[in-house]
Formats: sequence, C-alpha cells, structure tokens
Amino acid sequence: MMHTLLNDLRYAARMLAKTPGFTAVAVAALALGIGSTTAVFSVVQPFLAPVVPFERPPELVILYGSNPRDPFEMRWLSAADFVTYRDQTKSFSSMALLAWPQGMNLSGGDEPVIVRGARVSVELFGVLGTPARIGRGFLPEDARPDAPPVAVLSHRLWQERFGGNREALGGAVKLNDRMYTIVGVMPQRMDFPGGAELWVPITPSAVHSAPQQNFAAIARLRPGAGIEQAQCEMQVLAAQLAEAHPETNAGTTVITRSLVDWMTADFAGLPVVLLGAVGFVLLIACANVANLLLARAATRQREMAVRVAMGAGRGQLVRLLLTESLLLAALGLSAGLLFAAWAMEAVRASLPDLARLPEPEWNTPVLAFALGATLLTVVLFGLAPALAASKVDLTQSLQEGAARSGSRRSRRLRNALVAGEVGLAVILLAGAGVTLRSLVNFRSIELGFNPENVTSMWVNLPSYKYAHPSEERAFAESVMERLRAFPAAEAVAATTRINLPADRDTGQRITVPGYTHAPGDEEIVHTAQAITPDFFRVLQIPVLHGRGFTAADQASNGGAAIVNERLARKFWPEQDPLGRTLKLGGPQSENPWLTVVGVVRDVVHPAWYELSEETLDVYLQAGSGSLRSIEFLVRVAPGATLPGSALRDAVWAVDREQPILRVSTMPEIIDRESFGQRAIASLLGTFAGTALLLAALGLYGLLAYVVVQRTQEIGVRMALGAMPRDVLRLVVSSGLKLALAGCVIGLAGAVALTRLLESVLYNVSGVDPLTFVLVPLVLLSVALAACLAPARRAMRVDPMVALRHE
Repeated sequence: MMHTLLNDLRYAARMLAKTPGFTAVAVAALALGIGSTTAVFSVVQPFLAPVVPFERPPELVILYGSNPRDPFEMRWLSAADFVTYRDQTKSFSSMALLAWPQGMNLSGGDEPVIVRGARVSVELFGVLGTPARIGRGFLPEDARPDAPPVAVLSHRLWQERFGGNREALGGAVKLNDRMYTIVGVMPQRMDFPGGAELWVPITPSAVHSAPQQNFAAIARLRPGAGIEQAQCEMQVLAAQLAEAHPETNAGTTVITRSLVDWMTADFAGLPVVLLGAVGFVLLIACANVANLLLARAATRQREMAVRVAMGAGRGQLVRLLLTESLLLAALGLSAGLLFAAWAMEAVRASLPDLARLPEPEWNTPVLAFALGATLLTVVLFGLAPALAASKVDLTQSLQEGAARSGSRRSRRLRNALVAGEVGLAVILLAGAGVTLRSLVNFRSIELGFNPENVTSMWVNLPSYKYAHPSEERAFAESVMERLRAFPAAEAVAATTRINLPADRDTGQRITVPGYTHAPGDEEIVHTAQAITPDFFRVLQIPVLHGRGFTAADQASNGGAAIVNERLARKFWPEQDPLGRTLKLGGPQSENPWLTVVGVVRDVVHPAWYELSEETLDVYLQAGSGSLRSIEFLVRVAPGATLPGSALRDAVWAVDREQPILRVSTMPEIIDRESFGQRAIASLLGTFAGTALLLAALGLYGLLAYVVVQRTQEIGVRMALGAMPRDVLRLVVSSGLKLALAGCVIGLAGAVALTRLLESVLYNVSGVDPLTFVLVPLVLLSVALAACLAPARRAMRVDPMVALRHE
C-alpha cells in the first residue's frame, strides 16, 4: 500500500512538473486563498475561542441590573443588593463584587500616567481561579478599614512601568495621591474587568461612599447548577428587593449571564464579517483550481482510457488524481503559510490603531485551521474533477482525433465556476467601492474650522487635588501662560472638550423662552463647552455676528453665550439672536439663563455620521464652569513645529504629578476618527483585489486550456478562410460572455452586501449608482486583459500544424 502511494506521489510530481504554467497558477491561487484565510483566522480566533486566564470558565457568570422594559440596558448593582444575593443564593459557590475600572493617577518614575484601576472585593481572584503570577492576590485582612493600602499589578503594567523587575514586589506606588504597596502581579492576559491594569481592594468606606448602584458581581456556579436555574433564583431575590426598597430598586431585575459570552459580545459580529469576506476569496481560489483541473482532465481523457484498457479501475484513477490534488494543495499550503506569516506581520504592525484587539500569533488552533482549510480545498477542488475524469468512454476516448474539450456537462461546469468566481469578485468589489466612496466623502467634509498647524493636549484633573473650579482655572491659566511663551505659538486656548469627537450622552437639553418643542423635535445640545477667549482664533472659526468672548467675560463669570448658526436658525428664525436668552437643561433646571453675544460658523463633527448635520453648539466662557477635563489647543506658525515634549513640560512645570492623556495634532485626531472607515475599506479592498486577481487567473487559465483543446478546430477555421481577427473575436467573446454573466449574478449579491454596510457608510447609498456602474466596467476590463493572451496565442496557430495536432 505504501509502495503504491509513493508511486502515485512520484507520478503526480512528474505530471505537475510537466505543466509548470498550470502548477504555478494553481499554487498561487491556493496560496492566496489559504494564506489570507489563515491570517484572518489568527485575528478572529481569540473571539471564537477566547483564551481567558480563569479556572473552569463555563462556571463563571456576571450579575448586573437590568430594566425589564429594556433588557439590553445594563445597570449597576448596589453593595447592599450584593450582600443580599451573596448571602441568600443557593446557586453559587462564591461571589465577588467589583466596580468598573476608572482612571487613576500613577505618579513617580519618569513621568506620571493614568492607569485603569479596578476596585474589587478581596474574593475576586479566588472566584475567578486566577492566582497571582508572582507575589499574592488579596487576603481578607486587606479589606479591613485599618489595613494598609495594597495593589496588584497586571503583567503588562509590571513590564511597562517596572521593567518586569521582581524587586517591584513590596515596593510602593502613588495612586491618586495615596501610597499603595505592591503585593502581586497577575498572569498575562488577565485584564478583567474592562482592561484593568491594576487592582485595589474595596474597603467598607469605599462601598459606603459609592453611589447607590455602582457595582457588578462575578459568581461561580455550584456543581450541578445551571445558568437558567440561577437566573430564576436571582429574579425572585430581585423582586423581593424591589418590593422592600421601591425607592432604589423599583423596575430593576438582575441578569445572570455567562462571563465569557458577556466578555466577547461586543465582537460577536466581527468573526462572521471577516471570515465571511475572506471565505469568498477561498471559494474563488477553490473554484479557480477546480476549473483548471477540469480543463486539464479533458486533455487527459486518452491517458485515462489507456489506463482503463490496461486494467485500472475507477477507484485507482480517482486515487491517482486525488494524489495530484493533495500534492498541489501541499504546495499551496506551503506558499500560503508564507503569505499568512507576512499578512500577520502587517496586521501586527497596524494593531496600535486597533482598539485592544489581540495580536495575531501562530498557535495550535491557527495551524489546525490552515491544515483544515487545505484539506477542505482538496475536497472542493479535487474531488469533482477526479470523479469527472475517471468516467471514461473507451470507444470515444481512444478514437483518433476525438474531441478533446471534454463533455458538454464538463464544459458547463467549468463555465459556471468561472462565472461564479467573477460574481464573487463583483460582490467584494462593490462592497469595497461603496466603502471607499464613503471614506472619500468622510475625509472631504467641510469641518468649519482649520485643523492644520493645531496641536491638542488633553489632561483630566483629579478631584482629590483640584476640588474647586477656581483651582482648575488657575491650573489651566498657568499652563497656557507657559504655552504662549513658546516662539512658535501663535494662539493658545483651553476648552472642556474640542468639537470632535464628543459623546452624544454628554449633550444637554436646551430651553428657549417662547419656543415650544414639537413632538420628536431635537432638544439636544451636542456640545455645551467652556472655552477661553482665543478658542475661535486657534481653530479659525469665524464669528459671523456679534462678538467672541473677551477677558472681561471670563473675569466676570457672567452669563454670556455664543451659539452656532444652526442653533440660531432653529430657535430664532429670521430674527436677530443677539441679546436672546437660553438655558441649558429643561424648564425646571437650576442652570442660569445665558445671553447670546455672538454667532459662529457651524462646525461639523465627523465622528457623528448621521448627526453631523443636526448638531447644535453652545459655547460658554471658561469662567462659568468647571475645567476638570481640559483640552489645550495651540496653533503654531505655518512651517513651525511644537514638539509634544514641550507641551508636557508646560504641564509638569505647574504640576509634576499630573498625567497627560494624549498629545496629538488635530489632523491626527481627524484621521483617528476615520479609522473604522479606513479599516473596512482596506479590508474589503484587499479581499476584492485578491478576488479580482484570482478571477482573472481563472479566466486566463480556462481560456488558455480551451485554446489548446480547440487547436484543431481553430486550424480548420483558419484553413477554411477565417482571419486572425475572427479567431481573436471568437476567444475574447467566449471569455467576456462568462465575465458578463458573472457580473449580472454578482450585482444581485452585491446589493445584499452593500445594504448591510449602509449603517457604516457616510453620505453614500448602499446601492451607489456610480459604484455599480464602475465595478462591472473594471471587472470586464480585467477580463478582457485576461482573454487577450490566450486569444493572441490562438491567432498565431499554424493551420497545417493544427490539422496534424492530437
């Protein structure tokens, strides 16, 4: 048996070596399909089968509050509720309390930074079954009111901040102006909850000082208990608490959910989207090679007939042909792994722009997937041609001069495969086309301000150090004074938040005397921010009517406001808005009334796609409110530069322990906001380009074999008077008919894909007419180019040689 397989392998190697063109095209197609699929799988594999550093992850659940009218709305639990659930439940063996990570100022070392610190009960690491890598986790005594403060570091923070030095254990760190002793370091991949970088124990004082509902709970199921049973029990307890404490618990129930499912819910659609797109490429590659094998099988009918005449059975023929397919797949796998390695390096290099996606890496599941994809391609592209080639009609196949293009069924199958390749390429090209148009529209938005030569720096002042707005404003003014001293600085300003991006949830209602909102009317002010007088000068936002803020406005702490054009048109159409009053908040709000002193140009917020044309903006002078979260803006002279270190030094000259969250140029911020659009366009564009190349290879390979198979027919035609241009027209028209059929099929599928993309498109329809016209033209042009080489070869056929050709 082994000897037979070795003979089959040697024969397969000789046959592939005799047709280097066929072998190269087939291996290239397989390498692209297997390599791209493997690379993408390495990215999505952590979401399909997440590696979590927990003991027996299926037993872990998360408990959080929910509104029965909106089960997807997550609500916090109160510490008192947690105690009730922990003490009365019978479904869980252990339970821990945690608060979601918040920014903590970590000072000391080279520079202060903000880290994501999670306050958790001392039972958490025990519930998760995650012991410290070095040192220890928390002990019960760490939660005592008089216990010295302790902290556990994540592995990443330990490496980045302390260089992985074990001597850091037992040392002290300063968090939010308080000293903590480092008692342990957690293992790699442990960053629960929410990307935590360090953990501190929840003390009774922290629980009592927290808001009424500010926690979630993690629990481990008892042996034999299921999530459904636990959910029923928790709902009963929640109903009892709602009845006993209606002032805090009315309308709230408890959701019991698998922890692993909850952690990966945000990425649930990512594997489907990525693997679906790259699956198209794999299908095209398989169809491509299957087509080549079918065409090749037609030229080997006489060989198969001779083998049958010499006693070979159909099973032996299928085995021989599948051995060739397996060897071809092995070559494709080798080249595909090299391509995947390159693609994974490219993805790894781009990961700083991807929000907390795990780095792709070679591991057992990835290698198993590559091998599985290879075996699948053998079945998809090898079995059908092998079965077709093994059906031998001895009488017809051994006849001299018998037709060599295969059966009509075989030709139809080959044509259908090529049309299918083209159709899949059209779908991907259309998706890439509309996404690219969306990106172009997004990048060409008229922002309403000039981002060039503007650098921003964002700091978040801690309440434990800056307890009063006057202290915040004094800090801001001191930093701006130092920034103005730089020779390159033309203008300096500070604001609570620059005009992009902004969180919709931070908007406020607005009240205007005499104006009644219609049902469903927009009442949200999406930017209500405090600014210093030079804000409009820095961003070069023109004041169209009235005036900007002055130093007197800031010093008076008065009630002046500046609004954008859209707000003025909405509330005071065809009226002079100057001197009008408004109030942030509803009619019953205690906020002061503001007097409009100026109207500025509308500023578009590119981060809000569908909201960008509806934004209402109100600007307040910095003296009228808090400046806890400060964005410093500096405009430099054209051609000049202001290094980020200079901005940092200006802050640290005022407060050496103040962390800086971000220093970026304004164009970098805008570019960051378009990352999602760029990622989708790049992804679909890469797949579409690969699909286009594979479709062209498939069309070229098919026509090249057809020309060889129809050499006698072409010779007869030319001997009877056909001109070379007639032969050219014959071959090209055959290829273009297949491409056109594929375009028609693909456009129907493209409508479905682009409809799915509409939610992430900006100012372009999913069924974009320009895209749906250009895509078929591009593909037909590529198809024409793929047809020309075989057609030119057919034009050069010598009729006398062709008539003698077998």
